[in-house]
Amino acid sequence: MKKLLLFSLLLCLTNVNAQMCFHLPQPYSIGQGPKAIRNADFDKNGIPDLVTANSYTPSSSGFSVLLNYNASTTNFASTTTYTLTSNAAPTDLAVADFDGDSIKDIAISCAGLNFVFILPGNGSGGVWGGGFNAPLNFAVGTAPQALVVADFNGDGKPDIISANNGNGSVSVLLNSSAAPGSFNFNQSPFPVITAPTSMIAGDFNMDSKIDIAVINNSSIATYTNNGAGVFAIQTASMAISSPSGITIGDYNGDAKPDLAVSSSSSYNAYVMINSGTSFGAPTAYGAPASVNYLEGITSGDFDMNGTLDIAVMGYGTSSGLFILPGNGAGGFGAAALSLSFTTAGNPIPLIRGDYNGDGIQDVAFPLSGSNNANISINAKPHISGPNAVCAGGTITLTANGASTYTWNPGSITTNTISITPSSTTTYTVIGT
Repeated sequence: MKKLLLFSLLLCLTNVNAQMCFHLPQPYSIGQGPKAIRNADFDKNGIPDLVTANSYTPSSSGFSVLLNYNASTTNFASTTTYTLTSNAAPTDLAVADFDGDSIKDIAISCAGLNFVFILPGNGSGGVWGGGFNAPLNFAVGTAPQALVVADFNGDGKPDIISANNGNGSVSVLLNSSAAPGSFNFNQSPFPVITAPTSMIAGDFNMDSKIDIAVINNSSIATYTNNGAGVFAIQTASMAISSPSGITIGDYNGDAKPDLAVSSSSSYNAYVMINSGTSFGAPTAYGAPASVNYLEGITSGDFDMNGTLDIAVMGYGTSSGLFILPGNGAGGFGAAALSLSFTTAGNPIPLIRGDYNGDGIQDVAFPLSGSNNANISINAKPHISGPNAVCAGGTITLTANGASTYTWNPGSITTNTISITPSSTTTYTVIGT
């Protein structure tokens, strides 16, 4: 009887920690000083679009719309930058259908005017006669820095929360728009807070009501929602050294949303596990010592192993995209540099999306110093071929999805290999 040999295929893996590989960023010229970036599909064709908020100087405030990414050419069909009112100084944005007409609108926080602008969409993706009507303004606190959008009062309409750094307040704008083309918001009170800089929304206490987490210059706190858009403190402020970005994900597989925060004064990312009633103390996961600080952060299963990882931008002697591989139990492996490049400006926001349609999460970020939006495609190879062979038998394995390949054992650099293993063997392919 022939002996059946089993072997495993490790994709972009070098050991128990995943080394996730990303292609060099593809830059797209946009407006000056991009501060925020979001995914969108403005023309409803299922092809990824991007939108950025730009604020290089008070007089050059605006936003850029990048329509219809083409994975084959790695280009967008069009990129258009538009100017907002002088001194608007946009800091963040969100995309949602605020008036219920099934067309995406844009909300932009404007620190220079203490407004949130709403740009009503008309479905074609342009601006002012091309795809968005003229902006409507809604007053918030002083110097709004960040926005989150969700249905906070359960009426099926997307509401807006603005973190206002200038006067240390949070503005809750509950959507009361009655019909398509109508945009109205009513303000709801929020507990006193100190100099908020960023936020994220999630159902932290598992009561089917959307709560928020807020960071400021030195701490993070979570606030529960009573279902009417009224918030109360859940987890009191936990000290974190200079938090800069925040992301959410179920890191330990218990169906409760956990939190992770990057630090702009250290090379640590901090993870807080949610018990359903409160969050545990922050656990630090460090990038290499050659990284001085971390900024943009997001969560995703970048190595496609069924557990969430954390992606974060780091700066220092080593600069680029770092991945902390999740173990599925709330812990993370050492941060690995998955994409090294020289930055011309801090890519403070970092988002993820499947931009080339291969089912694997990629990343996008702006570089304010170079006035670019960037997409970096996940280079994790796809493997085809059987996963077992009888002793003495030969099989062919094929990798796709990367530009170059290195198989081990054997150091073979083609995308296809034929193997005749004599014992159980692990084959590794690294793609770049």
